[in-house]
Amino acid sequence: PIFYPNPSHSVINVKADLLFDYGKIIITDLYGKQVIQQNLGLGNNSINVSSLAKGMYLLTILTSEGKQTEKIIIE
Repeated sequence: PIFYPNPSHSVINVKADLLFDYGKIIITDLYGKQVIQQNLGLGNNSINVSSLAKGMYLLTILTSEGKQTEKIIIE
């Protein structure tokens, strides 16, 4: 999956072109505390991050195919 924009102010979009079974989007702070979780669907998924404090977070995308973790910045 592809995600954008990074850095972001209010919304991060995750685009999944291929999804076989299930998908989940998890955002954690750098201490490992989960701050947002939502299901990943096929196509475009919008995640509202406007409630998060400015800083760096980890965006993890879990699917039946594996796990992808990327750093994101909230401004």
